[in-house]
Order: sequence, then structure tokens, then C-alpha cells
Amino acid sequence: MSQNRLIDVNELERFLWYLQSKSNGVFERETEQAVKRFLAEIRRDGG
Repeated sequence: MSQNRLIDVNELERFLWYLQSKSNGVFERETEQAVKRFLAEIRRDGG
């Protein structure tokens, strides 16, 4: 069952950074890079 939902990109960004801040220090750099890439992709695709 597929559902389309609209989300506020700014709220999503705040949530992703919140999650990133809770990551284990070992994974901090990787999670930061993943968040940045994901947000850049959303913005590039018109999000």
C-alpha cells in the first residue's frame, strides 16, 4: 500500500540533525555525511 505524504523539509532537516547528534562518536562523521548528502539530494530534486 503506497501513500504519498508531504513533509516540511526544514522539520525533516531538524529531525535528521537531532538523530545525528545522538549517534555514537565512531559513526559521527559518517552520519553527518549521510545527512548532508540526503538533504542535498532532496533540495536538488525540488524538495
